[in-house]
Amino acid sequence: MKIQQTSKLLFKRQISLVGWMYLWAIGILIILPFVLSLLTGTLNNFNWRGNLQADGVVAIFSFFIFAISALTYENFKLLIQNGISRRTFFISQLYVLIAIAAIGAVANVLYGYLTMPLTGVEKFDTYLNAYGGFFTNDIVSFIANLIFTWLTTSAIAMTGMAVGSFLSLFSKRLQRLILIAGPIVAFVTLMFVARSIASYSLSVSWVADFVKFIIGYAKTGPFNPFPFMGANLIWAVAMASLSKYFFSKKQLKRE
Repeated sequence: MKIQQTSKLLFKRQISLVGWMYLWAIGILIILPFVLSLLTGTLNNFNWRGNLQADGVVAIFSFFIFAISALTYENFKLLIQNGISRRTFFISQLYVLIAIAAIGAVANVLYGYLTMPLTGVEKFDTYLNAYGGFFTNDIVSFIANLIFTWLTTSAIAMTGMAVGSFLSLFSKRLQRLILIAGPIVAFVTLMFVARSIASYSLSVSWVADFVKFIIGYAKTGPFNPFPFMGANLIWAVAMASLSKYFFSKKQLKRE
């Protein structure tokens, strides 16, 4: 019962942020470019159809769900002080993030399809660009796109929760150092991997083969979406497991 009640409370507190996020998305993608074009005298070049494209909304939602997944300490503090256990909070927060990821996936995919006649962009997301022709049935392809987007968004959410839970174990000073050093290390690692894949170096050829397997690479025809969907599921479970461990170590801090 406590899990159900806690989930409802967290859902009410966080679902309203989703609505605000989409309002901000409209402002960032449409209103802000319009104002900048007006101020700079380039209104004749303003392309409102292009600004309606779904990839911008998807990017903003991905950043948003990562952020709200990482910033859970205030809710944790509130509920722990009111007798909610760490386990109850973690399970409730997990349910809420998965639900928000599903709502966002449905909203983003529907937005892409509904704006397609205005933007003229048929392949408006990652799934349609890489895997759109895998299924010949349009309904099955639409459902696969929803599941693909939901799993990807859930993986982002679980990553955010793991990162936020990990950072909450440290002081604010150490958090700042980690936030500065972490992206630098990640960037250097990604650059190395990208260069290795591009050069097909024999010493790291397994990296290229692994990436091809994960993305469902096919020499001819559309890619296979199932390996990437499975990888997102495994990653989400791994990140959720890490979050559970970090939550067990989390303590209330003296402000």
